[in-house]
Amino acid sequence: PVMALVAYCSSSEELKWRKTIWSVVIGFVPLIIYALLRLRAMGFGVNYTESTSFGLFMVKNLVVQNSIVWHPWLTDVSARMLFLLYPLAVYFTIPEWKNRILVFSMGLFLMLPVSNLVLRADFSVAALPGAALFLGFAVQRLHGRKILLPALAVFFAAVILFSRDEIRILGIASDYVERTTIRLAEISDELPGTGPVFVKGVEDAVGGYGTFWSGEYMVPMRCMGIQTDRFITGTDRIWEGLAQENDSGFLVFLADDGINYFSSPLSIDMYAEQPDTTVILSGSIPVGELIQYPSCSVPDQSSVLYLVLPFYNDFVVPISSEINNGQYVFDLAAIPEWLASDQNAVLMVTEPLELTFTSRNISLEQALQAIKLKEETSAI
Repeated sequence: PVMALVAYCSSSEELKWRKTIWSVVIGFVPLIIYALLRLRAMGFGVNYTESTSFGLFMVKNLVVQNSIVWHPWLTDVSARMLFLLYPLAVYFTIPEWKNRILVFSMGLFLMLPVSNLVLRADFSVAALPGAALFLGFAVQRLHGRKILLPALAVFFAAVILFSRDEIRILGIASDYVERTTIRLAEISDELPGTGPVFVKGVEDAVGGYGTFWSGEYMVPMRCMGIQTDRFITGTDRIWEGLAQENDSGFLVFLADDGINYFSSPLSIDMYAEQPDTTVILSGSIPVGELIQYPSCSVPDQSSVLYLVLPFYNDFVVPISSEINNGQYVFDLAAIPEWLASDQNAVLMVTEPLELTFTSRNISLEQALQAIKLKEETSAI
């Protein structure tokens, strides 16, 4: 659509439709190549429904992402107000309907691929072509009106200064990616063995700009030419990673300075069979021998446990109960801090709770089910 619109709006009257059709034909060439490669590699299925529908969430993202380009002027303006400002600004600033349609559409079509994702400042780069066209038409319209030049100078100065600040923040985010990637490789070399490493404490965004995809640390390493014998990822799928590798590994907590870290060994069979233990928890108690259990249940209420970690500067981790097989349970093995805790950790509650600690590893059961499902799907 973008190629067709640009060709239609920029061509002379006698060549308008010819160039439009030709641009669409040319645009279909890479599209067909991509479709064939996609079909051969993985088919046309998608893994989340947000990619196959268009809703209010995406509309709001389209408006907000376009407004980010115009900082600081549109900062903190509500999405409802922006809905009104955009069409009015395009209508009164840009002459001729074909140019209005072009500018408005550039802010729509180029933003669609990221409109179903969580709002991030770096995605607004896709709105730059539409914003540049808007500015170009605005300057052309104001030509000869010298009284507006000071206001225009102030406007441009603010946008340029903001852009410089954003470029600086983007540089900081880029440096963070490079520095952290190198540090993770060094930590991998410092740990014994070749089992997987699960890292917590890496920032997914710096100053609003995305750094790492959550848990994805291997691709940056390969891009930087760093070779490592082990798999390094985040803490979202610890048990799935251990089950796939069928090995022991390490859980790493990266400190705020990005240099120091705390590590704890993990293994697929780290939890041995234990008799169930029931305790009535009131206030706080040392974890003690309870650290040997991967889960516990509470009779009939949704509740929250608080884990205090001495090794993590007395960091407090809230653990919420969830329903599993009709019972409220605390999936402790899904909490990285619990996996790395020792007997000196402290459990706290705000109201008395009767807890039954069991050897059932809910996270491992779910991981094995996920692996089996993936194998069945890939076989099909």
